[in-house]
Amino acid sequence: MKAELEALRRVLPDQAHAMTDVDYHFANLWFAARFANWPLAEFYLNETRSHLNWAVRLRPVEEGLGEEEPVDRAVFDLPEPWHLVEPVTRSLRSGGIFLSYLPTIVQSHQLSEALRRHPGYALVETFETLMRPWNIDGLSVRPFHRMVAHTGFITVARRVVPEEGVTVRPIESNQSY
Repeated sequence: MKAELEALRRVLPDQAHAMTDVDYHFANLWFAARFANWPLAEFYLNETRSHLNWAVRLRPVEEGLGEEEPVDRAVFDLPEPWHLVEPVTRSLRSGGIFLSYLPTIVQSHQLSEALRRHPGYALVETFETLMRPWNIDGLSVRPFHRMVAHTGFITVARRVVPEEGVTVRPIESNQSY
């Protein structure tokens, strides 16, 4: 277990809060086991494992997703995430979230259509993000007079598992271009 924690620390340096929780539970697990309080040790073992399961995993997707335990979320900041719609389906548990940030609406459209065509996703939604600085100084609260905005698009879909024997029709777009 200690070796797993050290490996996670190296891979996830920005997850310090998670590592603190894991360390806390692991230390309690050790002391409970040391003094033969097995029910308490089992509790802290489960707590430690649950924290390890929600830790963020970072890996290059160009080499494939590999054999991953089912995950709750898949978050991407890639130029062509529509290539991952099918592979992620195998790793994302039912009810899980597929989320991707893209800089252009053309890319977002392509991803949205790929998700809508796939029977394993529903509730596909795309929204634009906009960074707008504000001036907050005492009672003066207003947006900056001049805005050089940066925008981006976030597309989100929910992983679903169609009932057996039910044919799922792809959603047709009503818009023509």
